Amino acid sequence: MNLELNGYKDNLDKLPKYRLLECELRADFMEQVGWDIVKASKVPITDLPGDVVEKLMEVPVYQSILEVIHICEGEQDTVHFSLDVKVANLLKEYMPNALRFYRVCPIFKLETIVSHVKNEILKWCSELKKNDIYGDSYYFTPKEREDAKSISYNIILNNSSIHVGDNNINITYKQEILNNLNDIKSILDENDVEGEKILEINNQIVIIEDELEKENPDVGIMEDAAKYMKNFVTQVMAGAIANLLLKYIDSLIQVLLSL
Repeated sequence: MNLELNGYKDNLDKLPKYRLLECELRADFMEQVGWDIVKASKVPITDLPGDVVEKLMEVPVYQSILEVIHICEGEQDTVHFSLDVKVANLLKEYMPNALRFYRVCPIFKLETIVSHVKNEILKWCSELKKNDIYGDSYYFTPKEREDAKSISYNIILNNSSIHVGDNNINITYKQEILNNLNDIKSILDENDVEGEKILEINNQIVIIEDELEKENPDVGIMEDAAKYMKNFVTQVMAGAIANLLLKYIDSLIQVLLSL
């Protein structure tokens, strides 16, 4: 809770998975002919060394939850993250005409961080209520404060497995997964998507749904299926439908990474 309120800047080793966001690398380039500047151009990373690519894949969001909320409440659709100076200098060796590198992330990915923290607080409040700790107008009596000390609850869950049988899987998480899957299916049903593409995506949806029904679901299997969907849509589909699908697939991946 203290880290969420104050930020993880000095504790990056404790940064939870749901605060690692996959972003798109962009750059402002100086045109070779003339002095025009091309802004926010996509940067191809396939020809870059593996160690450089690895550092570009995910952005750690270490700001406090209040800062994240403030960003989400703005009017922008995306947020820009600057690169580490050493990484930026490495990139300039391969692209000397680049003026500035940065990573672009859709704002809805930051909103998943806020949703995750809210869900964890709600679960914690539920644990308190089970022990008759309610708080009147956000004020807790000395007895309630003392009783609360005996309740151990991890706000941040970094474990890689979840259990349905004993209700340790949060109902909210399960519903979020199913909601994202239903949204993906709705997009496929309501738009003119080729049958083979629908079949490929539906196969991965079935894998996730089947895993959710098991007594001890394997998060890794569900993550792999979701990431396969994302790669498939990115490589095979284009346009507004692809962007819409990727929105819900990314949201699904963020939920799974938080388990």
